[in-house]
Amino acid sequence: MKPLSIVIVVVAALITGCSSKPAQTVPTATPTSSQVSVPAGGTLNVGIVDALPTASWDPVLAPDSTVRTFGPLVMATLLRPSADGSQPEPGLATSAVSDGAGTTWTVSLRSGLTFADGSPLTAEDMAFTLTEDASQQQLTGRFGADAQGSYFVSATATDVQTVVVKLRAPNALLDRTVFAAPEFGCLKKDFGGKARAAYFKRPVSCGPYEAPKLSNRSTQMRLTRNASYFAPNQVGPDAIFVRELTEGSGAQGFINGGGDVVIDPRSATSAPRASASATPTLSSTPSASATPSASATPSASATPVLSPSPSPSPVIDAPDQLVQSSKPGRVSALLLRSLPPTRDNNVRIAVQSALNIKALVQKQSAAVEPTAGLVPPGWPGEVSVAVPQTNINLGKTAVSLLPKSSRSLELLVRSGNPDNLAQAQLIAQQLKIVGLAVDIKQASTARYAIDLAAGSFDLALISLAPRVAVASDVTLQWSVTAGLGSGWPIDQTTASYAGQLSVPAFGADAQKAAQSFQSLVLEPIEAVALSARPHQALVGNRVQGLVVRLDGSLPLDRASVRN
Repeated sequence: MKPLSIVIVVVAALITGCSSKPAQTVPTATPTSSQVSVPAGGTLNVGIVDALPTASWDPVLAPDSTVRTFGPLVMATLLRPSADGSQPEPGLATSAVSDGAGTTWTVSLRSGLTFADGSPLTAEDMAFTLTEDASQQQLTGRFGADAQGSYFVSATATDVQTVVVKLRAPNALLDRTVFAAPEFGCLKKDFGGKARAAYFKRPVSCGPYEAPKLSNRSTQMRLTRNASYFAPNQVGPDAIFVRELTEGSGAQGFINGGGDVVIDPRSATSAPRASASATPTLSSTPSASATPSASATPSASATPVLSPSPSPSPVIDAPDQLVQSSKPGRVSALLLRSLPPTRDNNVRIAVQSALNIKALVQKQSAAVEPTAGLVPPGWPGEVSVAVPQTNINLGKTAVSLLPKSSRSLELLVRSGNPDNLAQAQLIAQQLKIVGLAVDIKQASTARYAIDLAAGSFDLALISLAPRVAVASDVTLQWSVTAGLGSGWPIDQTTASYAGQLSVPAFGADAQKAAQSFQSLVLEPIEAVALSARPHQALVGNRVQGLVVRLDGSLPLDRASVRN
């Protein structure tokens, strides 16, 4: 890896430990718009290339497709994720509102909720659910995390319909990373008197469908309607029959044989799996896929990921076509403009040659694993990556070697993007710990593009959406980062997720000042998202109203089946 400056090393190390699209300190409310009713009845035949939950429905252990799509059908979530990863819709809860500090969330449940066995579903059950999930090493980071561990403090039932969640630090996106995430489906308090493992063999349904008893030898599963669900009339099919596709039975063959839907028909088994020390590769073509989930399996696909227009996911009314999520996923990166060697910063240059950013990443961590909360909105899942641990003392030492004039930085953020502003605030908070002062500068779209193209910034936060550009000068940057260009390699041996910029992509002026752009520091899980394609579903002509959410899940209870 090429050496990085001390400032870059410090910033990279600190932001990787807390890069989950951090919290805003403004109140956030979840809308209470009504769900869309769909015609009910019939059986939906679904094929999956992933495995069935033969041993457990536990989101920590179950296969990816189970966690993303089938889990919420049995264990409903407090909120329902939106198709594009934006503000969630009501689910078991009618609203989830954060306080002004972003550290206390109040969740209001619907009245009269019950489990499939007829027992009431109350705030006590949901408080237990959140507390239990927060105790799981693979899930606790979803509440937000830093070097001190998870932000989660407590979840308490204040009355039969109200749960109050307290955090140690603000997370203004908790509605997306936890309340609408499929891993956080409703559980009976104390697992109904059972052990966790025993309960998840056949959980008591609180979702639109009930699950059968699991079998280790089963290659198929039938979900039947849960009459106790709070909105049984809004459940689409009466039953969902799921079959695991074998190597000899392809997705198209399943549809031709009478099947209705194949979830993510491109098999994930042929692609390399993310490991605890792996660094995601930035592909030069839009064919790579990453599916952030508890099982973390990036997959390959020959289907183009980008479309010339950002239109919503189409409803496919013909066979042999793919329904895709509406966007390939928003990606954030922190761009740093390094300074050329001078007499004033020669100490920094000398130190950087010996200081490897790997020293800031501990692959075997006693803190939060595997992702320490590194889950952006719209990707309610996790990827097995090295756990970034901030070495505060090393950071302070590095900053102390800088001249005082280099300890104040300006962070450029495009105005009108609350997620980016929240992230910028957290970056500033983290850098303050080691002695770096960050002044957040919000600029209009035009000014932001000009400053970015001219290199007029110390730090700049960019939000990457390959179908959307704020200005022509930044269009190339976004398209390259989305995987349409080459020359931005991610070193497989580097645990820092820092890639060298071989050619700046910020317009003609930037080409003349290539040395001003040395490094792009990517947030770990979002570096995976850089090479992601939209999730897909192969849909037969009997199915109407099916969309694929940005996170890859399919709300099958919203689909209609023609007879």
